[in-house]
Amino acid sequence: MQKAKIYVNGKLDTTDTKNELKKIEEDFAVAGDGIFTDRGSSQTFRNLTATSKILSQLLNKVNARKLKLDARQQELNNFRYQLDSLLSVPALFKFPADSVTLMKYLQKIKVIAYETSPIDTSLKMASNNIQNLLNQVNMTAFKLESSLEEIESYQKDMAGQTYKREFGNLWKSPGNYRPFEEILYFSKTKGLLTLTFYAGNNTGKLILLVLLIATSFIYLRSLKNIYLENNLLKTDFDGQLVLRYPLLSAMLIIISLFQFFFVSPPFILNVIFWSISCICLSIIFRKYISKYWMRVWLIMVVVFLIAALGNLILQASRIERWGMLITSILGLIVGLITILKGHREELREKWIVWSIAFMALLELISTLANLFGRYNLAKTLFIGGFLNVVIAILFLWTVRLINEGLFLAFNVYSGQDKKLFYLNFERVGKRAPLLFYILLAVGWAILLGRNFPAFDYLLKPFQNFFTQERTLGDYTFSINNLVLFIAIMSIAVIVSKIVSFFASDGHLPDNKENKNERQGIGSWLLLVRISILCIGLFLAVAAAGIPVDRITIVLGALGVGIGFGLQTLVNNLVSGLIIAFEKPVNVGDIVDVDGQGGKMKSIGFRSSVISTWMAPM
Repeated sequence: MQKAKIYVNGKLDTTDTKNELKKIEEDFAVAGDGIFTDRGSSQTFRNLTATSKILSQLLNKVNARKLKLDARQQELNNFRYQLDSLLSVPALFKFPADSVTLMKYLQKIKVIAYETSPIDTSLKMASNNIQNLLNQVNMTAFKLESSLEEIESYQKDMAGQTYKREFGNLWKSPGNYRPFEEILYFSKTKGLLTLTFYAGNNTGKLILLVLLIATSFIYLRSLKNIYLENNLLKTDFDGQLVLRYPLLSAMLIIISLFQFFFVSPPFILNVIFWSISCICLSIIFRKYISKYWMRVWLIMVVVFLIAALGNLILQASRIERWGMLITSILGLIVGLITILKGHREELREKWIVWSIAFMALLELISTLANLFGRYNLAKTLFIGGFLNVVIAILFLWTVRLINEGLFLAFNVYSGQDKKLFYLNFERVGKRAPLLFYILLAVGWAILLGRNFPAFDYLLKPFQNFFTQERTLGDYTFSINNLVLFIAIMSIAVIVSKIVSFFASDGHLPDNKENKNERQGIGSWLLLVRISILCIGLFLAVAAAGIPVDRITIVLGALGVGIGFGLQTLVNNLVSGLIIAFEKPVNVGDIVDVDGQGGKMKSIGFRSSVISTWMAPM
């Protein structure tokens, strides 16, 4: 009874649920603008996509609240069941024979009944309140699910009718009118709502993005300091552009690559990423590329930003259509002039010409589609044309900067492990490997394809393949979880390799102070790397959702393996740990092994490296 009383008084905050339901209804009204209310004469692909993302997030909130209410209802029912079960306890109704004792006993029962009555009433009232809230939640969930199904039907029709004519010719009077200010207002509100929901659900990824940028910046800045100390940095930064502004280079590289880890991001988040990348590359380009191509790049960035802002407008209007027409014609003219009269000999990446030609073609088709009322097709090609150029240039230079960073690291890295990051640096030159450009083309196609209605339906089988849950015995997993596990472990290994890079002796001045410092770092290097890998393993296991009890099974199997054939490997690993902890020798010490003298270069997990006095074999 006391537990029930405490539970009723302390854990039933129905006001919070009511407020959340009210907020969900408000957000639903915002999301439905342009689709369920003020529809206009036609739906737009971007508006349907934005609304679908908002409603999906709202449905997730409703379902989460429903689970909490169901759990509370179950607990209330359990309390009521326990109180009602007292009526069936036989010992309670064994009355004493003595009349005086009987009266006292009945008085006690009366007191208990008096104390129990308000608790039972409170439980009934709380249960009724929860049930009423559950009814509201269920109705809200049903409304959201129905709306999502309706939007999916619209999207499917739109994907199958790409060339459908939605409006009259541009020079004719519109059949429906809505003030442009209203369209801008609900577009801004809906865009910020999608961004807020998505950022809230992907906070961990955003934090990881910032951490990767910080790590890359520290790495590039240290590499730049090495080149400055050794007077290896060129004044024109030819082949060393990645070191010109380490922070901007880190932001450009990490954002360009990491954006693919965000699944189905809202367009406004992509615009933020691309805008930051364009600003970074523009500053890096300053006084490095020719003035002519710098002007072309800046023009492309400006028209792209105009097109991106126009793509954030979620409902069609005559003003926007004229703006699209003017901008697409401007892009077409700039593209043709660049192709016909461009200074191609000054281009450092020749592939850019092809992307500009493709842009001109898309803008031409967009202009014609816009003139003759194919609004959704025109808008898709409109943003796709400018996006294709900007993304192509960003990716080409991202690959170039990555290649420069690897090549410059190899030039100063002379440590014991020539396979840092598992890449053969001797094959890294001034031009990136073909595989980098293939991955670049795939990424470019994905980002460009997201603007087309049919893209989601073509991509759905691949998404299902990665997200579908599979069962192996009692363990349920998905390909996404496995990829995430491998990715986190790979990052941990790369970070440990970076630590090994900075602890190596090939990039530090050979003086006594740095020599002692290297010895101190080298002595603790193995422990630091083990810590990094252990943290990476725990994070990977947690992120992949691998049950801990399954790990014990793996360890048991590993014990059997050790017993049969891995004794030598484990002995070496344990010996390496003992050397790392007890430190009988440090990096830089002179040692003698079986009459062979040498200098301790590194202490590893399974083996240590000694540089002998003889010529290397």
